[in-house]
Amino acid sequence: MTLIKRKNEYIKVIKFKNDKSIDIKLIKSKKLPQDLLVNNNHVFLHKGYKTILTSDTVAESINPLDLNSQYPAEKFKTAIESKIINDVFNTIKNDKLDVNKILLFVNIFISVVLLYFIAMRWY
Repeated sequence: MTLIKRKNEYIKVIKFKNDKSIDIKLIKSKKLPQDLLVNNNHVFLHKGYKTILTSDTVAESINPLDLNSQYPAEKFKTAIESKIINDVFNTIKNDKLDVNKILLFVNIFISVVLLYFIAMRWY
């Protein structure tokens, strides 16, 4: 009972920073920073604590249920596919026959010819 009571007194603030790090703080509900704009619809429970997501770049809390992407999925898929196709054509275009590949093909050809002659000798 006292553990639940203590968790109710604190708010967990998860702050995403520009350097890709995360800062997690437990702050008493009465001592919430004044520079943080908290929308009541953005508060959720995480492991029993009221939790708020924030960022360095915005002053307001982040809505964890907002699943709308700023970049449409169709454009993202098209960009990925065009990059893959571009990479494939660039590797084919720059791929030249070198000595090792020529020797490999000659070796395979000679091996097939030798196997043919060995098989013809047994028959």
